[in-house]
Amino acid sequence: MNTNKENSIQDGFLERINKHLTGVNETYWQHFFFAMTFGFRLLFAAGAAFVHALIPCIFEKTASNRVHAMHDFLSNRNASDDKEK
Repeated sequence: MNTNKENSIQDGFLERINKHLTGVNETYWQHFFFAMTFGFRLLFAAGAAFVHALIPCIFEKTASNRVHAMHDFLSNRNASDDKEK
């Protein structure tokens, strides 16, 4: 059985989630898939960086190119979101 304190914590947590989703103008599942895709892209970039650390002649610019591309994508995405508001 939930106590009032547990309910208060849950309500505050859900409120923060909803505030974030409203701020990025996405549903839960839209945000989930975007964040998961972005996370996998970061993992790929990290993997390329680790391989490059071990064998410097491999993936010489892969990680930095991926990070720059992700930054550009987010910057453009945020700029277009700002125009719609």
